[in-house]
Amino acid sequence: DVGDQEEGRRDDQRQDQQQPAGCAGIADAHADQGDTADGDRHEQQPPAFTHTVALYRYAPPVDHFVRAIKFHNDLGLAKMLGQRLAAKVLEIGWYPEVILPIPLHLARLRSRGYNQALELARPVAERLALKPDIDGVDRVRDTPPQVTLNQRERQRNLRDAFRVHRDYTGKSVAIVDDVMTTGHTAESLARTLLRAGARDVRVWVIARTAQ
Repeated sequence: DVGDQEEGRRDDQRQDQQQPAGCAGIADAHADQGDTADGDRHEQQPPAFTHTVALYRYAPPVDHFVRAIKFHNDLGLAKMLGQRLAAKVLEIGWYPEVILPIPLHLARLRSRGYNQALELARPVAERLALKPDIDGVDRVRDTPPQVTLNQRERQRNLRDAFRVHRDYTGKSVAIVDDVMTTGHTAESLARTLLRAGARDVRVWVIARTAQ
């Protein structure tokens, strides 16, 4: 996927060449002080998801770790951060019935070879004695990266991006992803889940940009 490769190269060019590789330095990362805040308020209407849990602010060195997982196949780091996310959500004490990693479009999945959201979700699901929901929702549109779009374009970009294949009636769902920026992706998926009957949708991420 050329867009995926270009995005990775641009991220790599921005990162400090002296930043540590792998897990080094993660203990120095800043925890997100708003980790249980209500859903993003970028919409006029109330958000479809009720709460967000974020381990860290999206800032050095966490941005380096996220890129290492997303573009450089550092699945060991994904497992470690997933375990930390699992510990955080266990502290909060809300236990969903479904753990749903945000799906990639099939073309992007084939290009990258893995879904970083799924790799982060695996340790979380294991701690909660669940299995990640990998076939209940598809991403049916291969949308351009949100970072390249303005707010209105981002909203249009994700319209009807997801398709549900099962009944979520009465289910509580935790969406798992690496980073939340505007929250439009999570919002689109959460609304899709609510239309499929979900009673409560929350979002769990490794990092969140400044609000």
